[in-house]
Amino acid sequence: IDAGYLEAVDDIWAETNFEARINPMWVKTLKFDGHVYSVPINAHRTNWLWYNKKILEEVGVKPPESYEELLEACKKIKEAKPDVSPLALGTREKVWSTYLYDMVLLTTGGPDFYERANTGQIDFANDPTFRKAMERYAALIPYIYPWHATKSWDEAGALLKTGEAAMYWMGDWILGYYLNIGMEPEVDFSVTAIPPNVWMGHADTFPLPKGAPHPNNARDWIQMCTTPEAQKAFNLIKGSVTIVNDVPPDIYPDPYRQRSARDLNSLRAVCDGFHGGMITPAFGSELMDILTKFLVDQDVDAAISAIAEAAERTNLAEACSWFWK
Repeated sequence: IDAGYLEAVDDIWAETNFEARINPMWVKTLKFDGHVYSVPINAHRTNWLWYNKKILEEVGVKPPESYEELLEACKKIKEAKPDVSPLALGTREKVWSTYLYDMVLLTTGGPDFYERANTGQIDFANDPTFRKAMERYAALIPYIYPWHATKSWDEAGALLKTGEAAMYWMGDWILGYYLNIGMEPEVDFSVTAIPPNVWMGHADTFPLPKGAPHPNNARDWIQMCTTPEAQKAFNLIKGSVTIVNDVPPDIYPDPYRQRSARDLNSLRAVCDGFHGGMITPAFGSELMDILTKFLVDQDVDAAISAIAEAAERTNLAEACSWFWK
């Protein structure tokens, strides 16, 4: 947008009453200086904790719905089954370390603090809530699969099938993988939201490039993406849910997307940090490195100092100021 590569599609949003058909969070994250430049086609939820039903039932653990319940579940699983890692993680791609970061920000400070932190509107070095969030992240590290650096996101997810791990913090795209490797919903695995009263995730959008060789066709495509019919057809295949609230949740064949769609229509929503674009690519790149190191040394002070320096060096607050306009 700043470089002038995109054209506004305000008229398409207006003609299709699009703003009234989506969660207010999407308006806040997709509108820049009063204009919109794309139409989102789907929504992926990321505050999902997937779990091996058999392991949790054997240990007598209730599916967690808060950070406190998650930490207690980790302790009970580790005590009852020392050879099972309570939490799966794969950091061969370092980005997945930021998903746990989002979780502790959200569950420690709530959605307002979460948005301020991810847009650089806090004093990272001295904010007591941020320190508490990082301490809570550190408390989870002893329960994470120890060889996470060797695993990709899907390989980490497979640890639930083999029984090497009990729970996995991952977006809803893991559902398709579980179905593909023969896991049966509500028999082999299930999912819980943390926290249950907030929907966190991100969207995929179609923008209109400036100077597109076939602008009319491009606009027709983008306008089609606003329709319930297109949103339904796309998301049934993609494994996500519709952005618009006029597609009934019961179209989905699984209970997880049905819940995600209902929650997106009714709950406070926030956009996740790295994939959702709440943080900038420059800050996100540094954050991944900092958290990868943190997963090894568990040094809260060093991590906080490094994050504060990265936020200042990358001008995070200024770069994300658009979010608050």
